[in-house]
Amino acid sequence: MVKTFEQVLEFNEYANKIKDKQNKLSYACKKVQKRLAEYIEDYVDKIKDLDIEFASVDDKGNLVIHNDRYTYKPDKLRTLNEAKKKLWKENKDKEYEFESYLCSELPELTQEELDILEGFVL
Repeated sequence: MVKTFEQVLEFNEYANKIKDKQNKLSYACKKVQKRLAEYIEDYVDKIKDLDIEFASVDDKGNLVIHNDRYTYKPDKLRTLNEAKKKLWKENKDKEYEFESYLCSELPELTQEELDILEGFVL
């Protein structure tokens, strides 16, 4: 199956919401999440790299961290936000190929849920 990165993230968000349910749909979603993990991890790594690139540093070149978070000067934060928007635009329509997992038994689902799951587990 081929899906865009935006669809992959939407599926992943839904799968995370139902991960604690003990049913075949949850199991199928977990299987597909494992197949998609490298795509999501790659994007998250790029976001982390941007965070570090624009973070404030002290006079010794060490990252400045406050409350377990990087700090940013206002101009760097604006640049960071623009870089993240650009990264999203570059990746949201990127297509990824993976193997679907067909779920043999489904609970009652809304049309929105069916649309999210189509091609992943349906």
